[in-house]
Amino acid sequence: MIQLIATDMDGTLLGSEAKITDDNARAIRDAQAEGFKVVVATGREYASASELLAEKKLENIQMICLNGAQTRSEKGELIEEIVLPSKEILAVYNAIKNEKVIFQVYTSDDVFGEKREETISLLTEYFLSINEEMTKDGAEKLSTKFTDAHIPHFVDDFQEFLNTYTENSFLKIIVSGYHADMIGYLSPKLAHIENIAISASGGNNIEITHINAQKGIALTNLADNLGIDITNVMALGDNLNDISMLSIVGHSVAMGNGVQEVKNTALYTTKPNYESGVAHAIDKYVLNKKVNQSNYLIGGFLMSIKKTLTIAGSDSSGGAGLQADLKTFQEYGTFGFSAVTSIVTMDPDNNWSHGVTIIDSEVVRAALKTVLSGGPVDAMKTGMLGSVENTKAAADAIEQHQLKNVVIDPVMVCKGENELMQPENAAAIRDLLVPLATVVTPNLFEASQLAQTAPITDLEGMKVAAAKIHALGAKYVVIKGGKALQTDKAIDLLFDGSNYTVLEAPKVPGNHNHGAGCTFAAAITAGLANGMTVSESVAKAKDFVTAAIKDGFALNQFIGPVWHGAYNRQKS
Repeated sequence: MIQLIATDMDGTLLGSEAKITDDNARAIRDAQAEGFKVVVATGREYASASELLAEKKLENIQMICLNGAQTRSEKGELIEEIVLPSKEILAVYNAIKNEKVIFQVYTSDDVFGEKREETISLLTEYFLSINEEMTKDGAEKLSTKFTDAHIPHFVDDFQEFLNTYTENSFLKIIVSGYHADMIGYLSPKLAHIENIAISASGGNNIEITHINAQKGIALTNLADNLGIDITNVMALGDNLNDISMLSIVGHSVAMGNGVQEVKNTALYTTKPNYESGVAHAIDKYVLNKKVNQSNYLIGGFLMSIKKTLTIAGSDSSGGAGLQADLKTFQEYGTFGFSAVTSIVTMDPDNNWSHGVTIIDSEVVRAALKTVLSGGPVDAMKTGMLGSVENTKAAADAIEQHQLKNVVIDPVMVCKGENELMQPENAAAIRDLLVPLATVVTPNLFEASQLAQTAPITDLEGMKVAAAKIHALGAKYVVIKGGKALQTDKAIDLLFDGSNYTVLEAPKVPGNHNHGAGCTFAAAITAGLANGMTVSESVAKAKDFVTAAIKDGFALNQFIGPVWHGAYNRQKS
């Protein structure tokens, strides 16, 4: 039974504008009114954290500040403070001072930094990393405002400052830099220093406190003082400095925007911070309000099941289409739904030529209504749609239900066929679905049709097409080069609007690749449902489909499907 709610702030309780969302504030008040205790556990110092609570008139909340270095009462009185001795701080500084990093050090009531402009630049990167919907301009303005309000002192010589400052005790250090994985990069350089705890609130920083100053330790002590068993605590967080508390409570909840390590630690995953995920979790797990259900009692255990949807054609041979999608969804541990748009058959008496029977769009709409009546899915994809009307049905469902993690696989031909099925279908996909796509996954032929370019024969052509498709509205474009390019590699290209990422794998000899394109797109979809980023989902999907092709087999003299169980079999 949950008695105490502990929530992180940045990336968790705070929304896209780095403020507590109205819905999160409402949920906290509702929980308090029902007798539940609430504690905020943050890396921030007390002044800035309490200011955010005051803005929403949230009261009677205990606070764990500076990652556990301070614990404060509901009235703000200091209960406990754990000091980081100067010798440890100097050891940290001397170990990494020659790296391209900047330092901030927190005392009990003050903050000292260095290099103001670089601090603002790095804070901008940090706010963008934890708030997916924030613009760069908004992040820069917020970073400047935050720096001026909460880092009042900048020093020229940090080592001299550390050697001479005696007014207050030091509690926490933040080290920031431009390395994408600062904790992985700097931790080995600090391994020799005893009695420090290293965590992070973003990829471009590390946070250092005394080894006994961690959120998990502070939360355990606070719960003990309240007479609450730690198993009756629900904790919510998004980043590495939250793991110490998520790993010990009875009810751990990762934010939908959280890093993968946090999602791996937590029992449950809620919505992202910019969708008021804290409120969603409180309503669902604490107040037992009716929300979109994604946790089910299976074999006596409450399990989080991610839901995935495919709107695609049925491949009677079982290797491609929605059959490939559902097999892939299952291999990723998600629960797959389907809306059938067409039935593809092959005639063994006529050289295995394809026959396509289109399902009426009203049937497709009825299927989608059936699936989505229980609430939104965690990710979805489209495959062969077969008609303009079915394309409209898919687009309407995405917009009406505000579906997220939308993967558009713009199937325009069956494998082994070269003619475009219907030009008007390609135009409908381009106009109606691509603008709604989180990821669009055309092969070379489909990419040239969407981008309206000449046939694509090389990587440069893929890049040109990717840019044109991105301009249509898709957030990410993945062009499947596969075996078609005249290279010794199977090459795919990911474009995010700014950067091109080339994914390569050795070409697999033979022709047992029926369903590879569908499987690749379905794997991206399932990865997104499981909380991976787009780049993580695409990279794993590449490995997944490569393994499936390697273990492909000859079903008969014409069809050689991929084997969807290959990746997990190799892992086991």
